[in-house]
Amino acid sequence: MIHLRSPVFLALVALLPCACDPQPGAGDPGSASAATATATDPATATVSGTATTTAGDATTGAPTGAGPGGLPVEERDGKIKIPAGPFRMGCDPNDRPTNLFQPHECHAPGGFFTLHNVPAREITLTYDYWIDKTELTSQDFAECATAGPCAREQPFIVDSQTFPGARLYPMAAISWDEAKTLCEWRGGRLPTEVEWEKAARGPDFRYLPWGNADPECDTTNAILPRECGYDAGERGDTQVDAHPKDVSPYGVLNMAGSVREWVVDFPDPDYYATMAAVDPRPPDGPTEVSGKSVRGGWTDSGPYIIYRSYVSGAAIGSVGVRCVYDQLPPPD
Repeated sequence: MIHLRSPVFLALVALLPCACDPQPGAGDPGSASAATATATDPATATVSGTATTTAGDATTGAPTGAGPGGLPVEERDGKIKIPAGPFRMGCDPNDRPTNLFQPHECHAPGGFFTLHNVPAREITLTYDYWIDKTELTSQDFAECATAGPCAREQPFIVDSQTFPGARLYPMAAISWDEAKTLCEWRGGRLPTEVEWEKAARGPDFRYLPWGNADPECDTTNAILPRECGYDAGERGDTQVDAHPKDVSPYGVLNMAGSVREWVVDFPDPDYYATMAAVDPRPPDGPTEVSGKSVRGGWTDSGPYIIYRSYVSGAAIGSVGVRCVYDQLPPPD
């Protein structure tokens, strides 16, 4: 039996055909329309819990509930709206939680395969955007492969073993180029680091999606407190809807665990110190660090959203993808 997190297995699942319709969105972050921030600032949010969702109006995208801290959650077609406005990003050595079982450190300079996440700064995005609620799944990739644009860059020797629910697992072992193609086919694009971090943290400078408190034993798919009885690598991947408590203030899931996620940025160690304060653009090209940036925690790391790291652009079993969309098509 192939291990659930192995590139071989994930490639097999990804290539299974599925006749489903794509979910289109839009293109370049610079074309997003400006908007006024409407979110409140829940400064004391340290809640560990799920986003409270109601039936809402799935066709109009009307608010469907509230995330941790009370922000409205606006969801449509499996995507979450992130409103325009300021937020604080990065890490402040003098203002970070020290009570957590996994230390949340400010890397300056960056360590091995890590990048500076200092200084802490207020950044404003003047546009709304949408982001996938969960990582894209093997089914999502299979739909793109069936339609034609998506193809594996590396050949894999596989057997015919599958299991119920495999299509709902994150599409890991996907290269940066494959992830970019998949997002573009869906009408979106890879997120910038800034867009990813805002969706994960919200406006109140929290260090974990659910607040500044340790996770409970079922909160996320990452290394958890010792009393939970888990060791690194013991569980493997889970379905993308398996951890509703790993939820950001806006209602985005799995940003602290499951798989790391590609972003569009080249890995610039000094980007947080040099980026523009309003609508910063990602680095234009290769920097002194080779590879591509990834964000988030995964099954064999602590639950992190503030760490910046990078890997080669090749397919890696711990890296998946979610896309952003500058706008969604009008509801039917």
